[in-house]
Parts: sequence; structure tokens; C-alpha cells
Amino acid sequence: MKHRLLKREGNRELLVFFNGWGMDETPLGHLDAGALDLILLWDYTSPEIETDLEALARDYEKVHLAAWSFGVWSAARTLAGTKIPFASSLAINGTLRPIDDEFGIPLRVFDGTLEGWSEESRVKFYRRMCGREQFGFFMEREPKRSAGGQKAELAAFREWVLGEKQPENPFKTAALGAQDKIFSNGAQKKFWSGEKIEIFERGFGHYPFGTLKSWREVLELGFPG
Repeated sequence: MKHRLLKREGNRELLVFFNGWGMDETPLGHLDAGALDLILLWDYTSPEIETDLEALARDYEKVHLAAWSFGVWSAARTLAGTKIPFASSLAINGTLRPIDDEFGIPLRVFDGTLEGWSEESRVKFYRRMCGREQFGFFMEREPKRSAGGQKAELAAFREWVLGEKQPENPFKTAALGAQDKIFSNGAQKKFWSGEKIEIFERGFGHYPFGTLKSWREVLELGFPG
């Protein structure tokens, strides 16, 4: 797993963000961190992390957690056994059963995506991920990842998820996109309803960041309004 401290300026609050599959910081680069320090994690080809999040968190008065898509499972697995007292913890368009016929992406669909992944197919995937309104915005900020690297990450993620038990839930809230064409809204709602956390249904698709301007707005997806 890769990580980068995108901002460390001695602020009182830290945001730990687990990105989606196939991503890097580029599609999120327009978001202003403001008074938040920020660490971004991505690329789940290996689930191991080369930084001590607990030690980093001790430097802050408040620590927030947010995770998107496959980052939801990766965050839960990475944080298992840690004792970071998150002030807020938000899952966005993902579940702790990401490859699952009932609570995530059906295995048949997942394997079809993996088998057919290429330079051409990923543009189609991005279009489904973003929807019409945010596709152009996203493509101007397309992740600097090769199709081969994304495919390797997807294959590795499959092995990790199917080979392990569901991780313990670290999330207090979940934001579900009503127009999500990657993780169905119904699957997300069914999963999180069983976890007894606060659920906020939003009008966006799988990639919700194009209409947001700041990381604080990302956190606000986990609050009423």
C-alpha cells in the first residue's frame, strides 16, 4: 500500500483517507485541505502499510477517517487492532464485503471486470463510475496509473478479500450514492443497515468528488444536510 502525507503543517486535525482502487491523488487534487493535515493511502496490490498511523495520530487533537470504494475494506483491515480515537469515520460508496453477491460487487461482475481490463475498457469503467456530469471533470484529473498496474491491484485485492474474514467495522457513518453504478445502492444499504450505523443517502454516483471543493466537504457527507 502506498501513502503520502499530502499536507503536514502542524494543524490540530488530521484526515486519514483511504482511496479507491486504481486511483492515486490526482482525481482528488482539487480538494482544499484548509485547516486539515492529510494523509492519503492507495494502491492495494499489497495490503501492508509502511507507516505508523497510530504514531502519526498522536500528534493531533482530532483525527478523522474517510474511505472510498475499495478503500472502505482496506481501511478496516489496516486499522484492525489499532486504537486511534477517530472523531469521525466515514465510509463512502463501499462496504466491508466488497466482493459479494449480496453486499458488494457480485463475483461474476468483479471477475468480468478483471478479465477484460485494458486501456480501452477502463475509459468505459470511468464513465460508469462518474456518470455523465462528472466524467469530463474526472478525465481531466485521470489517475497516473497504468492499466497493467490497475489490473494487478485488482487481482491482488480479489485474493485478499476472498481469503480473509470480514474485518471489524471502524465506521460510524456511511454515505451512499443513489446513482452508484459500481457498488449498487441496494447492496450498500443492505450491508450498512446490518451494521447499525448512521446512513446518509446522497444523489451522486460512485465518484462523488467533482462537485466538492474541500476535504471538509468530504467529511460533511457523513453528517445530516
